[in-house]
Amino acid sequence: AGQTFAVEGFYDGNGHRGQERRIWKVRLCPYLQGEWSWRTIPGDAPDKSLAGLSGRFRCVESGDQGGIVSHGRYFKFQDGGYYFPVGNFLDPVARLPMWSYLGEETTEAQRDAIIARHRDVYAANKYYFYVSNHSDVGSDLGGASEFVTPWVGTRTASDKTKMDIERWSNYDAQLGRLKDNRMIAQAVIFEDGKRGNYGSLPEADKNRLFRYLMARTSAFSHMMYVICMEWPEAWKKDQVSAAGNFLQAHNPWRRPLSVHLLTAHPWVFSGENWPTYVASQAGNKAGPDTVNQYALSMRCEPIPNLADEFGIL
Repeated sequence: AGQTFAVEGFYDGNGHRGQERRIWKVRLCPYLQGEWSWRTIPGDAPDKSLAGLSGRFRCVESGDQGGIVSHGRYFKFQDGGYYFPVGNFLDPVARLPMWSYLGEETTEAQRDAIIARHRDVYAANKYYFYVSNHSDVGSDLGGASEFVTPWVGTRTASDKTKMDIERWSNYDAQLGRLKDNRMIAQAVIFEDGKRGNYGSLPEADKNRLFRYLMARTSAFSHMMYVICMEWPEAWKKDQVSAAGNFLQAHNPWRRPLSVHLLTAHPWVFSGENWPTYVASQAGNKAGPDTVNQYALSMRCEPIPNLADEFGIL
């Protein structure tokens, strides 16, 4: 249709979970039927073997409704009807990891149980999880220890200039499982700030993770993103805005993006171009009246409000 998309490639080691080799990949999400063409241009480090390649492919009907988009104050599927997100974030009852679906200590049996609980107990169509977490553990709510480390190393000592290819390959598979179970994957990139948050990370380290995450996962049609949990605990407003603008500059398929509020804090990003929706928090002990009143207070915003965290079970 005459549109051009700038899509970044990502390093994938040997292409089979191995850390070392020279494999780069680009993931596309064509959403209009017909012929598409592609060509490669130099990125940060020009490489004669990668630049100047080109090709074509044909996009055919798949039955996929496409990604989630904002339609005024509501969500819709890109090629379908309205979408009303239903999920459960704080669930200590099951004694399962609440946030570390992607965690290095989370077992496949636990992941099966997480999916089954959301799908069968809550009839959920959305799941909320961390991309990186080193201190916001679930033990205070009765859950398991929850660590997600996307970089080479451990939660206490990682090299934030290098992504752990084996872990990211596993993330690909786990994100695919959510889609297979008809759930939108709401990825929270950084944890909250109560115990030494990543808010103090150098901007270059934050941006490297943002960029790799978007290059690797934004082509999956069921993705939506949150910059961090409870941003006033560890981030300044200008840091959040800078992160939001950077992410949108590397979001070719325009996946929904927000940042998570603290209880009863106002939404201070009105009028900015980067947020797609509001991710609000009425409070862990909030009842229905409080949740509804807080959600209604967001009606002044022209974008959807997603009430993500309230009423611990």
